Amino acid sequence: MAETEDSDLAPLWATATGRVSDEPFPGVVQVEFHEEDGTKVVIREKAAVIDAARCTPAAHYPRSVVLKCRILAATTRTYDVELAHHVEDLHGRSRFTVHYENVDLCRYDELEFED
Repeated sequence: MAETEDSDLAPLWATATGRVSDEPFPGVVQVEFHEEDGTKVVIREKAAVIDAARCTPAAHYPRSVVLKCRILAATTRTYDVELAHHVEDLHGRSRFTVHYENVDLCRYDELEFED
């Protein structure tokens, strides 16, 4: 699938659980979210790809982050999504079925109030 402009991507809410490494710069963070069936998805990715400004060495974890995704299909309860920027979980997967509340455009305000 061709790469999409960031403005065409949706926010997939996840939790950065901590930094795994300081190399390569600016470091690697572990991120988790759950699929609709309860399966935990674990991603280890460069902080710059996840959110370099929120995933610094001085940041307190766990903390909310937004992964960019494409919505491939939707039902009344779920979205089938594909993570953008070639992000994959520890099993090499980039497509997931998540609860519709995990892809929520209205939650951006939470980032401003979190410490």
